[in-house]
Amino acid sequence: MLYLLQSLFINNWGVLRIFKSITIRASIAFIIAFVFMLIFGKPFIKWLKKKKYGDTAREEGPQSHFSKSGTPTMGGLLIIGAIIFSTLIAGNFTNKFIVFLFIITILFTTIGFYDDYLKLTRHKNGLSGKKKILGQMIITALTFWFVYKYGLVNKTIDFSIVNPIIKNSYFYINNRKKINKFVYFNSIIEK
Repeated sequence: MLYLLQSLFINNWGVLRIFKSITIRASIAFIIAFVFMLIFGKPFIKWLKKKKYGDTAREEGPQSHFSKSGTPTMGGLLIIGAIIFSTLIAGNFTNKFIVFLFIITILFTTIGFYDDYLKLTRHKNGLSGKKKILGQMIITALTFWFVYKYGLVNKTIDFSIVNPIIKNSYFYINNRKKINKFVYFNSIIEK
């Protein structure tokens, strides 16, 4: 939303140019997610305890795990809620990688939510391990397809790590001499 606002109104209000910076938007997203957790954390956990959405410890486990019995489950919803809300506010949805990461996060969350839902409603084992792995492998295959199709930088698959503080700065893993070296480049040089 902030990125969209700056792109729509940058000609009228030049001060909105600050929202073009990924560092500023990442800092804002962190603060939004932190405040989201502070505001909704305790009430959400109280609600989960009130509804008795708790996990039970297995009898086969160690004795120390019995004290964790009744710990609320589905707490990941709160974390994912903070991530989604802060991304909607500070994310750049013109970037295909942000959109794809947003979708992949929701897909992985759906597997965890469905597993917890089954534990609470149908049977306490939840989703079988094979089904969880299958779902995760499908999402992972989708991710590999996306990276293969679009590449990560300049439509190629490389192993650079983007430095978010300095524009067009990468840490590049050089694998040509069969020894992994971290070499710092201000920009990727293709030979």
